[in-house]
Amino acid sequence: MALTATAVADVRDDIAQVLRLVRPLVAQNSSDRTNLRVTAVKKRGAAVDLQYVADQAAAARGSVIVYCTTVKDTEQVAEALRHKFQQQKDSAIHKGGSHGGLERPGREP
Repeated sequence: MALTATAVADVRDDIAQVLRLVRPLVAQNSSDRTNLRVTAVKKRGAAVDLQYVADQAAAARGSVIVYCTTVKDTEQVAEALRHKFQQQKDSAIHKGGSHGGLERPGREP
């Protein structure tokens, strides 16, 4: 079995070939998620970018997931959010980070 969150046809073919899958069943759903909003902004500098992310998270209604390009960025953003929201003891904001470099027990849900 091979599972991937997203993969274009060429990647799916590569996975099947590498794993020597014969006539694999490929279950694919639409990626149209009307309940999600994706935003990309041009980088302006670490401090300005972190403040922007924190402000957007504070203003959001519902869940926020911040995708970062590196483990270092993930840890910095998580720390900035922890700092921004530390006074909000009743805050429903989860201020943790998770990345592939963490051991499974250390990953935050």
